[in-house]
Amino acid sequence: MNISKLWEAVPPIGSEVSDETKWILIKLERTRRIEAVEKYLRPDVPISFTKRQEIAEYIQTLRDVPQNFSNPDLVQFPLEVTYG
Repeated sequence: MNISKLWEAVPPIGSEVSDETKWILIKLERTRRIEAVEKYLRPDVPISFTKRQEIAEYIQTLRDVPQNFSNPDLVQFPLEVTYG
């Protein structure tokens, strides 16, 4: 994401946050969560097939958040998965 777009998304103090801004912030959080676990899917990481599947499903659920929620105020992220 372009950093200038990120700064545009940050609302001024005391202002109401638009849905567009909420979606930008939700997508940023989604990206952060994906980046936190996708490293475990690399082939050189010793991880069980079951855990690998669990992480892959978690990432897909995160990717689907914008399509699965029409109202940003109702977005609920899935529980985070852990490696190990």
